[in-house]
Amino acid sequence: MIKGVQRLCGTGVALLVVFSLLQPVPVNAAPLIYQLQTGASMSFGNSSAATQEYLSIYNNGDQPVDVTGWCVSYASASDATKTELGCLESADMRIHIMLDANSSFTLASSEFVLAHSGFAPDIIFPSGISGSSGHIRLLDKNQLEVDRLGYGSASNPELSAAISPSLGLILQRVGSSEQIPVLVDTGNNFLDFTTMQLSALPASGLYEEIVEVDACPNIGGLQVELPAGYLYDENDDCHFDVCANIEALQVTIPDGYESLDSENCTLKPRENSILSITELLPNAASADTGNEFVEIYNPNDRPVQLRGYLLQLGPAFTKSFVLPEQILQSGGYTIFSDTLSGLVLPNTTGSLRLVAPAGNVVSVVDSYSDPKDNETWAFINGAWQFTNRPTPSGQNLPAIAPDEELAVSQAPSPCRADQERNPETNRCRLIQLASANLVSCKPGQERNPETNRCRAIAQSTSALVPCEEGQERNPETNRCRKAAGSEVAGIASIKDIETDSVGGKPRWILAIMAVVAALGYAVYEWRREIGRFGAKILAKLPGKSGSA
Repeated sequence: MIKGVQRLCGTGVALLVVFSLLQPVPVNAAPLIYQLQTGASMSFGNSSAATQEYLSIYNNGDQPVDVTGWCVSYASASDATKTELGCLESADMRIHIMLDANSSFTLASSEFVLAHSGFAPDIIFPSGISGSSGHIRLLDKNQLEVDRLGYGSASNPELSAAISPSLGLILQRVGSSEQIPVLVDTGNNFLDFTTMQLSALPASGLYEEIVEVDACPNIGGLQVELPAGYLYDENDDCHFDVCANIEALQVTIPDGYESLDSENCTLKPRENSILSITELLPNAASADTGNEFVEIYNPNDRPVQLRGYLLQLGPAFTKSFVLPEQILQSGGYTIFSDTLSGLVLPNTTGSLRLVAPAGNVVSVVDSYSDPKDNETWAFINGAWQFTNRPTPSGQNLPAIAPDEELAVSQAPSPCRADQERNPETNRCRLIQLASANLVSCKPGQERNPETNRCRAIAQSTSALVPCEEGQERNPETNRCRKAAGSEVAGIASIKDIETDSVGGKPRWILAIMAVVAALGYAVYEWRREIGRFGAKILAKLPGKSGSA
């Protein structure tokens, strides 16, 4: 029964081989694993024949291949442990190791070299390849796999493992039998390798080629070596070291340093300009978060870089905020909110101080106690005091009384630039333009100096109709009016006359005289009208009409 199964398996393998031969032969032009010997025939006459191990790698293409840094490794059947058998290394980056077209490079154990006099492999490795099963890998300079051979019970072959070679035989890749073979690579180790005897050892096809390598690809032109004053960064790019006296590459001058000669860097003197904390708001009227602030003033006659200054919260000054990079101009103010600084000002008692990068304290705030809502603790007229007029980023103002504060809050808003406040109405009005900018008045008009508006020019009295008898011209209105002191006194000029009375009654004669005088004045004033009226009456009488 067992023999029958063996026959069936052998027949199946034979059919598989025949079927594969009928298919188009895949060819890989890259270097491939060509031969593997895990031991030697006992005919060599020594007990250590199993350690005579040999490998060859063949360039299956018609062009040389740069194999600088390529390696060959061995792994056990489980593929758990891996051993590097050897690599093609170059001591000079300009010298590349090339594998000629249709040629090989070889690896062998020391025992194999001793057994084959005159043979000089390219790489000698310690023996240790299993004769029954394992993995051989060919890796490029980036340790990427180029080819793999799994044999025996190898767990990770290319598709199927090749048959383990018997003692005295080698595994050899299938290919043409011509003098320059063309090897087959189907990606299946079982189909690509067969067992046979080692007939001949190939000569090495390796040679060296000098290749001018640009030492600094990021710099224009060919740099055969690193230019003077340059160093490599972590990406192997070349950069000029601006601080040759500081260890490692410095592409730019480090913070806190300065370069005086474009080669060496020295520490800058640390900033210690005197800046002043001038105002702080510890108790905002609503929520404190986001509304508290600390104000800093630059009293110097030059701008100051704030980076590195420390705001420290008292009384213990254990909490600090490092001021960010910011230029504070001469005479300028800036504020830092609690959300930016992370310093929460106490609503009971607190203090602050400012420390320069040099380490010296440049400003200290007197301790405050129990600030009211929206009151700031400010430095005003040489002393710290509370004020109910916060001025963030501006000159501090002293506190005002509640009624003054109300008056200030109710003060009218400023007039526009083209307006002025009328002192009589307290309202804004347009600023009066200069007379030179006014439109000229029309003919017969003049400008009123009080209103600055045009008005008619007053006519000359010589052009007016003369007033009637008993009248005079009013100089204010230029109209006729009754002349003062006329021969007949008007009704309006009549005055009460004091008379003697008998029994408390005025004399009746004087009263009659007054009435007669009034009637006489009326007749005089209406004499023309009375005459016209009388003429009309006479014209209507019968006698008059008949004579006409």
